[in-house]
Amino acid sequence: MQSQHEETILYPYASSTSRLGSEIITSFSESGGITKVGLAGPLAVSNHDGYDEIQIVVSTENPQFVVDLLDDLFPIRYYRQFSHMDQPSGRFWLYDESPFNFVALAFYSEAEFVTAVNNGELAHGAPFREFLCSNENKISNPRRYQFTDTSEESTLSKNIEPALDAIRSVMRGEGEMTRVRDCVLELQSIQGQANSFSPALSALLQDVIQIGARLISIDIQSQKT
Repeated sequence: MQSQHEETILYPYASSTSRLGSEIITSFSESGGITKVGLAGPLAVSNHDGYDEIQIVVSTENPQFVVDLLDDLFPIRYYRQFSHMDQPSGRFWLYDESPFNFVALAFYSEAEFVTAVNNGELAHGAPFREFLCSNENKISNPRRYQFTDTSEESTLSKNIEPALDAIRSVMRGEGEMTRVRDCVLELQSIQGQANSFSPALSALLQDVIQIGARLISIDIQSQKT
């Protein structure tokens, strides 16, 4: 029998994505320290499911404050910097949330933000929608999030997203199990190097491997019936 945890992470609630996006956007827009904020991807056009990431774009003079707000609202489990953008832009996995529902947080200049609003999409084509900031300054002093140096883990952690994408595609009826198996094998190989990376990454890898292994098990059982 599979544990409730295994079932939950393979079948995240469809409402999880909108819940996280709504709470984060509300917090950011009411903080007073953020100039502009918007949602990108499926959430921007209300065409999402429980497997989507939460894509947020912010314009601010104080990116650290925004990360602090996020950590205050949903404690950050693991951070991975975008390869094409400066820290703190990156992916933020959250404690007690599905690995699928990480926050992809990008910091734009005000000019870049306005361009995205006018185009209705980001440079890579993701739909984009701005939310008005009320500047009510409801949260002015969140706890400070301490970034740890994960640069030595980048080669290892970069395999997480392809594995999640492969699983996500199969669950949506669009992908192949062969890719899921390959990704899980790759993660298991990486997991063997556990002494070379942080406990946070190790735990995240284990969750993603669990998700993939559960899906593989279901696929094997379906072929027997």
